[in-house]
Amino acid sequence: VVRYLIGSVTGGYFGDPAGYFGAVSAGPDAVAFPAVFMLLTVGIVAFGIERGIELATKLMVPSIFVLMVAIAAYAATLPGAGQGYTFFISPDIDALLANLETVIPAAVGQALFSLSLGFSVMITYASYIGDDENLGVDGVSIAAFNTLVGVVAGLVVFPLLFAQGVSPDTAGPGAIFVSIPTALADLPAGRAVGVVFFGIVLIAALSSAISLLEVV
Repeated sequence: VVRYLIGSVTGGYFGDPAGYFGAVSAGPDAVAFPAVFMLLTVGIVAFGIERGIELATKLMVPSIFVLMVAIAAYAATLPGAGQGYTFFISPDIDALLANLETVIPAAVGQALFSLSLGFSVMITYASYIGDDENLGVDGVSIAAFNTLVGVVAGLVVFPLLFAQGVSPDTAGPGAIFVSIPTALADLPAGRAVGVVFFGIVLIAALSSAISLLEVV
């Protein structure tokens, strides 16, 4: 993600996004950048709950949402954005029913992962809150805001892809490191949008890494 953030500034991946992904996925940089990222994660956690995790999260989480709304607003101005919205908010019920055995486990798994459930993150964080907190309200709020961020992310990704005629079928690393960069390559403000987009991903990754390390 850091390499793609730099590549957005220089335009390094615009010519061949797939080749760029292959180049940055191996070699010394593929070890050095994660090492620096982990040192940053360790440093934040080492400052403790209030001066480290709480302070960092109060800065990062609002930043993610503000940047996402800004880039979603930009994506709405692109020609072809309407097709992206249609694809996003018009589910194919027939396809859903035909693939329930694979779709439901994938959706539940994504929800558990996205809400940090199943590997003690929420249990660890919950141990730090005061007795005056309402766990029911907090739980519903977390799920609601998580869903809202997911919807806003869809309002960013699908218009970007459809505006450039890039297929939305690719999932996982191929989507974020090949499909999105392919869409950004021909946008008038592709470099600026790339910086914001991968900046969001980097901040989100850091907030997740902090929570995972705190469990340990």
